[in-house]
Amino acid sequence: MFESLPCTLSIAPGWHAEERDDPDTGPYVAVAPDGAGGVFFRLSGVDLVPSGLDAAAWVELAGSVHPPKGRPLQHVTCGEFTGLQTQFAVGNRRWLRGWLLRAGSLALDVTYSCPIERAGQDDAVVDAMLSTLRLKRLV
Repeated sequence: MFESLPCTLSIAPGWHAEERDDPDTGPYVAVAPDGAGGVFFRLSGVDLVPSGLDAAAWVELAGSVHPPKGRPLQHVTCGEFTGLQTQFAVGNRRWLRGWLLRAGSLALDVTYSCPIERAGQDDAVVDAMLSTLRLKRLV
């Protein structure tokens, strides 16, 4: 169980998670299979204060950039979170799956990336991990 963000995520056997910090976008959790270079997904909390948006409005606004680019969206539930999911190729080299999720006032940006030739191979395990997303409870 990884508990770095204000939510928890169960990590699948053969995968590991670690907290990282990006100087441009801030802290995030990176999850990757052991020994598989170039494959990862990242979960980032979204600071909504500067935008003045609530989590539901952010999901819709952030999702609106995808359909004009030919990237279909579907509504999803990932554990206690709901939102939008898309997937698409970046050129002929990378495959991306993206989720814009919310639970209560918490918004999460989740991205899975792999070499294009590996597209679809991790879908079941990534979806299973995301199905365990839960808000942390105050005790």
